[in-house]
Amino acid sequence: MPMFGHAPPVPEQGAPKNAKPRRQDQGGGKNSGPREAKGKRRAKGKNAKEEPAAALEDDDTLSAQLNQVRRQIREVPLEEVLQENLVGEFAKDQYGTRYIQQKLDEAPEEMKHRVYAAIRAEAPDLAKDPYGNHLVQKIFDSADAQQRKAMVSALQGNVAKLSQDQCGCRVIQKAINAVSKESQQQISRELEDHVDDCIRNMHGNHVIQKCIEQMPPDSVNFIIRAVEQKAEETARHVYGCRVIQRLLEHCVSDQLKPMLEQILCNVAVLAKDAYGNYVVQHMLEHGRKEDKQRIIQTIRANIADFSREKYSSNVVEKCFEIATTGEHADTEIIQQERANLLSTVLEVPEVLYTLCTNTYGNYVVQRIMENARGEMELQSLFQAIRNIEHQIMSRDVPPGMKEDPREVFKHIQNYLSKVSPTM
Repeated sequence: MPMFGHAPPVPEQGAPKNAKPRRQDQGGGKNSGPREAKGKRRAKGKNAKEEPAAALEDDDTLSAQLNQVRRQIREVPLEEVLQENLVGEFAKDQYGTRYIQQKLDEAPEEMKHRVYAAIRAEAPDLAKDPYGNHLVQKIFDSADAQQRKAMVSALQGNVAKLSQDQCGCRVIQKAINAVSKESQQQISRELEDHVDDCIRNMHGNHVIQKCIEQMPPDSVNFIIRAVEQKAEETARHVYGCRVIQRLLEHCVSDQLKPMLEQILCNVAVLAKDAYGNYVVQHMLEHGRKEDKQRIIQTIRANIADFSREKYSSNVVEKCFEIATTGEHADTEIIQQERANLLSTVLEVPEVLYTLCTNTYGNYVVQRIMENARGEMELQSLFQAIRNIEHQIMSRDVPPGMKEDPREVFKHIQNYLSKVSPTM
């Protein structure tokens, strides 16, 4: 059983407050396709109308059959495409690949198997093609288990390169999702010596994530070994942080001990990192209560500093959230950490002053109030804020200060006016 519970999909990671959201480059995404060479076969842009078939001119570099399909002059039988060895040519053409896919849907099984065999013969090349890759994917979508297994064998020796290719990564992800455990292991063996390269590749990282999501936990030890050798560095990487999050979601605790320990020992650094903070937040949300305890203790030890940083302020907010409503929120160990965290804010005026007058810290204060337990706790928060309100509003802004503490504090006042009109 996985160590952690169900979690929202990370590819859509929450962006830090007041910051532009990070672009999530999905392997093979609509904005990441390769630019095809100019010419008569150029694909139209997504906002452009497709050129009418009648307006296309014959291309002397193409077969007569493909020209006829492109101009919709004749229904070319699949049998003819096969006899003339034109499957590869059709597969690499915008119109030809659609044509074969449509014909396959209505073709008899014997004909399908012949087309599949022709595709397998050129599978590594087609998998990298902007149009051909869709035909390879179709086999993993619609063919039987034996045909899917044969296609994996046809890709053998090319898995690592395809995984880091803009189009090929789609094929490998589709394969991992569709084949048996035996074929998955065949794929993983080819990736074993290339995990680190794939993790740091904008396309390959999605293949590694798919392995973690679809393969049994005991089949992804090759990924864990690669990550635990440099867990902190991987957590701070734009793509590596996603891989670690997938591991946290799908693997058992005993597998991850070295990786978890490296992350826990570096919480103070990772919390302030543009990508590492997501890993820390993910551990807070899905980790063991012992992990949550250590993270909260690290944050509490320097809460004012973490609260006024762009990325780590999100981690501080997460600490209050999971300690109030998270999976282990009602356990004695987390209740005690929550009480300690709250008392640090309420009983040390300098800490609350810093939070209330900082661009990021004021959001932390609002989140603390959102996660207050009961009217008594909420009133204690209100009173602590009242105690420093005059000090904030009467203090002049020192020369050269970039932000006016009084203007920042107005966010707190506006929030309080909504939840407590008498404030």
